[in-house]
Amino acid sequence: MRILQISDTHLGAKLNARGPAGWQRADDHHAALEHALGPALREEVDLVVHAGDVFDRSLPPRRDVLRAGALFLEVARRVPVLGIAGNHDRRGIQRWLPHRSLRFVDRAEAVEVRGLRVGLLPFRREAAAFAADAAGLGPVDLLVCHAAFDGSRVPGFTFREGRHADTVGAKHLPRDLRWVASGHIHPRQSLRLGDATVVHGGSTERTAFSEAPQVKGAVLWDFAGDVRWRFVDHPTRPMHVGDAPPAPGALVRCEPGGERAVREAGGIAVVRAAR
Repeated sequence: MRILQISDTHLGAKLNARGPAGWQRADDHHAALEHALGPALREEVDLVVHAGDVFDRSLPPRRDVLRAGALFLEVARRVPVLGIAGNHDRRGIQRWLPHRSLRFVDRAEAVEVRGLRVGLLPFRREAAAFAADAAGLGPVDLLVCHAAFDGSRVPGFTFREGRHADTVGAKHLPRDLRWVASGHIHPRQSLRLGDATVVHGGSTERTAFSEAPQVKGAVLWDFAGDVRWRFVDHPTRPMHVGDAPPAPGALVRCEPGGERAVREAGGIAVVRAAR
């Protein structure tokens, strides 16, 4: 069983950018989703799982809902598509992607696909609620969730159980669980938590300048015999912070009034909010 894991697509995300006429930052996020789903559209995988934060806002723009639905339906004509609500999907995800051929859920449930039992566990604001939902799924071969785990890292911070109510520790995982495909943490990474391996696939496109140095992409799993997984790199629009000339088309953070200089250097200006 070959599985494509994506997460944190943040469709509809915007920045205070001054780009070419007709350009929207949301277009970059949709393009990143299209690229990430390439293996499924080419039928190189058997299943797609989305580990939450499909949209950037709980009330996403209709344009982004419609084109996301169309793309996911195109994929579902080839392979099954499963997904969960993340914390940005706090009003629910099924309301935006209710199609019968898709399985985006707002409540924990287990689904069997070609003999593989997949647990779907949307974002929970408390680790105890995560643990109760995980236990209620029964044994699963792969848990798809949207969570920060003890040891998950973002720039300048490491999540620790007990520091935040939603941080999941080893005690919150079922004893028989071995494999976890998680969203929520944008820098891609993996960690061991008890007997389980947790794989954060990361976001498919950069959502903030703190992510400028991060490589974006997806995860490919293979459950044939010994379980294997690997990160897959995707091209994304670069972000630039500093004084050096930006790469053509890069998003460049600048102070108010600096847009012209950024455009002349070949970048797209993102104006820093006034303090």
